[in-house]
Amino acid sequence: MEEEMQDIASQLHPIDYFDVVGEAINDVSGTCADLFESMVLILGTCAIIGVKGSPVPSFNSGLPFWIIASGKVGCSLVAYFVHVHERFTAQRIRWSLRANLLLVIGLVQL
Repeated sequence: MEEEMQDIASQLHPIDYFDVVGEAINDVSGTCADLFESMVLILGTCAIIGVKGSPVPSFNSGLPFWIIASGKVGCSLVAYFVHVHERFTAQRIRWSLRANLLLVIGLVQL
């Protein structure tokens, strides 16, 4: 599959190739902005509900922040440890991404 992609990419005009890459980057950034907006809304709502509906408001108001922070730390570790180089095969890159995803899931569940 990678060889097919290289053949197709070598036949494309650079302007067409960069146009496709730019569209993909815009799609990803738009999705990330939507996810960030949803995360902020959920975090704020959870903090308000935690403070209002608890006999121990300091614990429940901070809990959503700890959950989000652990996810952010996990995502940062994944971004640091993902090995994506030309010398790695596609299978090794996929394995690395899966292992890092499991690491994030484990960190969030703590």
